[in-house]
Order: sequence, then C-alpha cells, then structure tokens
Amino acid sequence: MNYQQTLKRLINHANMSDTGEFSREQSLVYHLWYSTKQKQEPTIIPLRDDVIQCLQQINEYINGSPPSQTMGRVRPIDEDLVFVVSSLINDCIDFSITWSKEKLFTEDIRWEMYLTTWMISHAWNAVLHGDIDDIELDLYHALMTKEFLK
Repeated sequence: MNYQQTLKRLINHANMSDTGEFSREQSLVYHLWYSTKQKQEPTIIPLRDDVIQCLQQINEYINGSPPSQTMGRVRPIDEDLVFVVSSLINDCIDFSITWSKEKLFTEDIRWEMYLTTWMISHAWNAVLHGDIDDIELDLYHALMTKEFLK
C-alpha cells in the first residue's frame, strides 16, 4: 500500500473522509461515536490495530526502511498527516473522557479505550522520532515495561 492509500485510511479512521472509498464501519472514530450514541459496547481492537499498521507504513515511508538506518536525514512530514493523526488522538481522548465521566461501558472497555489512545499516541511519537523499525514490537515492549497489560 502506498503513502496516499495509507493516508486515506487514516483520514477514514479519523472520520474525515467524504469520498465514500471506505465504509464508516472501517473508521475508528465513527465506530466510537456510534457506540457512544447507541450505548452499544464497541469493538475497539481491530480498528486500533489497523491504525497502528497504518502508522507503521507511514513510518517506513517518512523515515525510510529501516528507519533506524536513516537517522539524521531531512524528513518532511505532510501537514494533512499531522492534522489527521492529531485529530484522531484528540478524538480518542474525548471519547475516553466522555466514557469515564458518564460511566459508559464496563471498566474493561474504558481501559481498552485509554490503552488505545496511548498506543496510537506512542506509535505517532515513534514516527516523529524516526528511529523505530517495528512500531508494533516497540509498543509491546513499552506496554510490558509500563505493566499496562492486564
């Protein structure tokens, strides 16, 4: 998948797409919104994992392959990408706050939402830092170190 296709997937996950190229069911933010509106338990993990995979692909596009071998080079980052990922993280924070405040869903679901927000933010930081080859592996090590996994 090329950069533009991956960016379009992230745009869809942030629920900012109006092209009809992807279904709403493939959008993390739409799914969170719909689950909140319907008070219907969300299925977060598959959509979160797709966001992480998109960020891994963006990481290799921006930072080269492997990123750890290309440190120090100039890496222009598309402002649309920055806005989309920032919006995605912000929306995840908003849903986490809303769900906690309104005590929506179970404690385990709210924890999964906190974890999702942290994981997307951590993955984005890895892209910006530019030296992480495998974001999923880095996330796993960070989760284990912080003892975030239940």
